[in-house]
Amino acid sequence: MCYALPYQIKYLGEDTLFPSESLSEYELLWGEWEDIWIESSLQSIEWIRLRPKVLVYKGAIVEPDVCDMTDEIIFILTKERIPFIQDNKTIQIFGYVRDTGIFEPKRDV
Repeated sequence: MCYALPYQIKYLGEDTLFPSESLSEYELLWGEWEDIWIESSLQSIEWIRLRPKVLVYKGAIVEPDVCDMTDEIIFILTKERIPFIQDNKTIQIFGYVRDTGIFEPKRDV
């Protein structure tokens, strides 16, 4: 079975300017992140785009639960002041951007 990964990575120096639309709808909790650690050990990541929903399998016959990790991921990114953009059903995390405007104080109009 062929499916798209639940994340996309752009390394510094690559020609890709924008993320593609092929992205798995859910993160599966069984090892799709292994390649990121091998590849990134020698390269710098410019951004990672991911879907914050995780499928949690309970057995072979029972349908998996969908666990939405959006709030947890955004809390951690905001706490650590890591620049990101939330867009529809994805979160794009930046490695070499100082600010995306999300840390500016909110002003009452």
